[in-house]
Amino acid sequence: MTTRLDSDSIMYGYLTSVTALMTATGNRIYGPPLGVPAGITEPKTFIKFSCDGGPGHPDIPMSSERFSFSCYGSKQSEAQSVFRALFDALHRVGRQEVTISAGVTALLRRADLESGPMDLPEPELGWPRVVCAFRVVFMERAL
Repeated sequence: MTTRLDSDSIMYGYLTSVTALMTATGNRIYGPPLGVPAGITEPKTFIKFSCDGGPGHPDIPMSSERFSFSCYGSKQSEAQSVFRALFDALHRVGRQEVTISAGVTALLRRADLESGPMDLPEPELGWPRVVCAFRVVFMERAL
């Protein structure tokens, strides 16, 4: 029996390995379990993501999961630029090996834009934001 890999860790590991995306966000990419740090008190470029879950496959060790992303900026055009960097890093990416811990490598098999982008200010604070979702296929076990 194998232990299923944590898809949040795989996504975080992949996103933070993309230099152009880290540059676009000022090295600010946040996901579960910690979320956005309390120290961010004004709008700036960053990405917040969460996994909405999804089905596995009965015969092969793969899962297809939906990830929701919020791309922020100090103005709407910056949030849109962060989205474009995310799109370039993730849409139609295939076969990306991601090291998630010492000796554990996962495979991000495929990612595709599923919905968005939509300009939607952050509801509580009114910060500029673009929201979108990607469908991502992972291998369920380490390589």
